[in-house]
Amino acid sequence: VGESLVLDYTVVVTDSQGATAEQVVQITINGTNDVPVIAIEGDDSAAESLTETDAPLTTAGTLSVSDLDTTDEVTPSVTAVNATGDTDGLSNAELLGMLSVDADAIIDGANNDGTLNWTFDSDSVAGEAFDHLAVGESLVLDYTVVVTDSQGVTAEQVVSITINGTNDVPVIAIEGDDSAAESLTETDDTLATSGTLSVSDLDTTDEVTPSVTAVAATGDTDGLSNAELLGMLSVDADAIIDSAN
Repeated sequence: VGESLVLDYTVVVTDSQGATAEQVVQITINGTNDVPVIAIEGDDSAAESLTETDAPLTTAGTLSVSDLDTTDEVTPSVTAVNATGDTDGLSNAELLGMLSVDADAIIDGANNDGTLNWTFDSDSVAGEAFDHLAVGESLVLDYTVVVTDSQGVTAEQVVSITINGTNDVPVIAIEGDDSAAESLTETDDTLATSGTLSVSDLDTTDEVTPSVTAVAATGDTDGLSNAELLGMLSVDADAIIDSAN
């Protein structure tokens, strides 16, 4: 837009004696703004699938961009993200910051086409690894990537990142006032004591249930069977972590 091409044609007429006369015919072609185009070509990609591995996730790809107006500059940006699935409290701004594109113009006024590079990196949010996703769960992040030419005209392409969950093992530990060892003195009466252990599971939809599976005795059991000794220790009967915790 704002550019013109003037074509001056010389039209000549010639009579039988070879005499000539001429007239200039002028054609003026005024430019308009052609919209930029963003597309998936060749080795380009606009969708990637990742599996969480207890570490930050990263992937990258390219998109092809073109603009018929040779003097236009075309710049990229990421304008929005739409999440489908459990984000575990991550804000829209945090998710949006995980996808980046080239900082400079990808078409600079001397070319008609260029390559847009995009990078997804969840480490932009304090080492986010999406561990909260359990096996069989997925989080889909649809990013809107926009290219804008010198006249402010835009085109957009969605880049879709799918994160698949895996099973994270539960953790049982001794924390705070927890205890995993007690010493009792026999008093010619039955003995009792109790304590707690701390349990966690990164998968937010998992249920974690406790059980006592074995006992090893060192010393004189006075003939008490393994089953009798095993039955002396009990734990909670219900799940100690449910899908809400």
